[in-house]
Amino acid sequence: MSGTALAWAAVAVAYAATRLVNLTRMPLFIDEGTYLWWGHQLLLGDLSRGWGQGKPLSGWLVALPLALGANPVLATRIGI
Repeated sequence: MSGTALAWAAVAVAYAATRLVNLTRMPLFIDEGTYLWWGHQLLLGDLSRGWGQGKPLSGWLVALPLALGANPVLATRIGI
């Protein structure tokens, strides 16, 4: 790996680390709460949640980290 590519990789890792550390410090926004609710409903068996209401994939992407036991706020922000 060249020096330039290594430098860019280091910058990308540092950027991601500084963003992920404080990801749960802010409260949920309204749309994030909706996606969290959709993800929770999907885990309870309501597989139609989110269809016809905007972005149905968001609920599924939030349900994945929730099923693995992630913090709900973190699951929502990672899933979206």
